[in-house]
Amino acid sequence: MYKNAHALFLSFLALAFMSGCTFSTEKLAMLPKPQVERPFILGWQPITSEISGKEAHRELHKNYNEAVTSAASEMGWTLKRLVLTNDSNLSTTFDPTQYRSTSRYSIDAPDIGCETTVQENERVLSNCLVNVNVGGFEGVQPPDGVQLVTSRAWGFDQSMDHFIKVQSNDGRILPELAFSKLVSANLPSSVFMYLPQEGGVWLNGGEIIQ
Repeated sequence: MYKNAHALFLSFLALAFMSGCTFSTEKLAMLPKPQVERPFILGWQPITSEISGKEAHRELHKNYNEAVTSAASEMGWTLKRLVLTNDSNLSTTFDPTQYRSTSRYSIDAPDIGCETTVQENERVLSNCLVNVNVGGFEGVQPPDGVQLVTSRAWGFDQSMDHFIKVQSNDGRILPELAFSKLVSANLPSSVFMYLPQEGGVWLNGGEIIQ
């Protein structure tokens, strides 16, 4: 039963991928004015009776991570997933708005000066990282421009701390926009990425919304 429900949920996500029929200008009109000068993700995904909020959150986290690894491969980067303590609170909270899951990767890409070393104690050191964070969910009515297979949706906005961002520990400039475009191309059409560069850029389906 669980496997069938799981497969059904994945089919819902696949349909969400194909729902991007809204024109770019209409997409911009339905998006909020950013209140923070940092990268974040907002979006909507279907609520179904077969899948719990926690499982939906896990699927979104998996989706983010798969998009990151695919984008890194296209960039020619080698990623190593780092072990984090307390990387999720799903086992301790029942409030969907408080859900959190985190992943972090080191980047090995000599052409842009990113290096990863593994010490004898297996500690991984890197001057370049990819951080993935999935914050909370809230039950919402999706806007008219977002076509989902259900009328009920989990929504996540800029206040819920969803983000995928690259970071350097030595001040070097990383190709964040190019990488984020590739990430965005592998996310559902109901998910939007914001970057503060160039006065603020929205990405959807791998393209800059204009």
